[in-house]
Amino acid sequence: MNDRKRKGDGVFADKTKRRSTMLICDKEVARMIGMSPSWVRVQRWKKRTGQEHVFTVAPVTIGTSPRYRREDVELWMATLTDTVKTAGNNDTAGGGNDKQ
Repeated sequence: MNDRKRKGDGVFADKTKRRSTMLICDKEVARMIGMSPSWVRVQRWKKRTGQEHVFTVAPVTIGTSPRYRREDVELWMATLTDTVKTAGNNDTAGGGNDKQ
């Protein structure tokens, strides 16, 4: 029997899996979320020092370079979208206009 792996049997054989596990830098994160790279860096610093922050995605550090999993950033953006939708539904739950 041949126990060797065939080409394409590796972890990154599936293109969708490769995309979701891709690590991206501050600049790419900033581009995805419509903010500046310095905003991403400040958010990471605030999180590390225990200050209030919005960007909650944990970085993967390679040497001294922080990187983020694209999938984690996409999930974070989806939770923000869900939060906004939920908040919008709560605003109109009382029937809309409260003026009489």
